[in-house]
Amino acid sequence: MEYCKISEVGGFSVFIFLGDVPPNPSQWLNDPAFAGVFDVYDSAPRDLANLNSAVLGRSRQGSLEPEAIVPFLKQDLNWAVQTLAVITFLVI
Repeated sequence: MEYCKISEVGGFSVFIFLGDVPPNPSQWLNDPAFAGVFDVYDSAPRDLANLNSAVLGRSRQGSLEPEAIVPFLKQDLNWAVQTLAVITFLVI
């Protein structure tokens, strides 16, 4: 009897940062620049990341008006994607 492992992408998570993305994904959730995350399965987002609090805190603008926030976001908004693998074991 042999075992064959099949791995495929089951979706992905988009991590949003207001600052640099840490090089090690295991640090993403605890990094001070981490602002939010949302998951996508079957090409459809499952939730949304509300960035209002993070943007207000990091930008120090005190407003979410476009003229205050857009320059900050153009400079500091970064993102990274992490795939979610679905692993299936088949007995051949």
